[in-house]
Amino acid sequence: MSLEDILWNWSQYATFPCKPNTKQPATRQGFKDAKFGQDVMTFINQGYNVGLACEKSGIVVIDVDYHDENSTAMEDLKQLEN
Repeated sequence: MSLEDILWNWSQYATFPCKPNTKQPATRQGFKDAKFGQDVMTFINQGYNVGLACEKSGIVVIDVDYHDENSTAMEDLKQLEN
């Protein structure tokens, strides 16, 4: 999948800009300001990160953070799929 394909698919989700190199929203009301069909490339070109409003977009995201080489987080998550 090309970068253009990925960026086009963002239009199907409610997005909002985040302050550069952070997860902190760059808008007054944060994720509540998320909109569908935004030009995500503009955010990126202006140095912003892109936030995704999961509930508004109708998706659930599971963020598996594991920093221990002995972690079984991914295996545990895979078992939930079954």
